[in-house]
Amino acid sequence: RREGSPITFDFYGSGASEVELRALADRVGATNIKFHGRVPVEDAFRASATSLAQIICLQPSPLFADTVPSKLFSAFAAGSPILYGLQGEAQSLAAESGGGLSFDPNNAQTLVTAVNDLLSLSVAEREAMRARLRHYFAENFNPEVLLRQYVEILGPSSQASTKSVSR
Repeated sequence: RREGSPITFDFYGSGASEVELRALADRVGATNIKFHGRVPVEDAFRASATSLAQIICLQPSPLFADTVPSKLFSAFAAGSPILYGLQGEAQSLAAESGGGLSFDPNNAQTLVTAVNDLLSLSVAEREAMRARLRHYFAENFNPEVLLRQYVEILGPSSQASTKSVSR
């Protein structure tokens, strides 16, 4: 906001830090931040899909190094460029998708840089990021694709045993 950026940050959902974040936004006069609280999943997805970008961040820690947040898969499906502060497998997936820009979650200036880098891209470049994300989701995480892959891996013999177990 100080740099004259037209960006508004919209927070959907509520978490353990929501009260602190609201207080911080009020304290620093961050009028470009809006808290929407809990909303239906469809509304949050629609907001993500139509936004300039989505931010996905986890506090760096050994525990989170092995964590892939479920919202990452939703972000791929939404197809809106991802600004990500992740590590481990989650970072690898975000990078591999071709639809995101990384930042260091311990350094706020790197998020500012990522936002500015995104803004410096042409509309066509941002649309290409969106297309890569949607394609990445379709090829790797679409439930129908996953089910087909599981059936192929498990093969016909496991289908027979599954049927006999379910009777």
